[in-house]
Amino acid sequence: MKRYLLTMDHNKTTPINHGLVDISNDGLVNGETPVEDFGMYIISDQPFPDCKQSQFDMFIKLLTERE
Repeated sequence: MKRYLLTMDHNKTTPINHGLVDISNDGLVNGETPVEDFGMYIISDQPFPDCKQSQFDMFIKLLTERE
């Protein structure tokens, strides 16, 4: 399935917007890399905002929701 992927590597603070990628049912991105290998990740049906601060804030929100 095609989805938008936003990741943040381990020990980093800059999100990476991968854009539209193919994610298989078993979690492989473009048939090669497990999505977990990217560190933290968010998958969406909608494109992510272009602003890096907004992307970073999405990860902070994700972390605080898990507490």
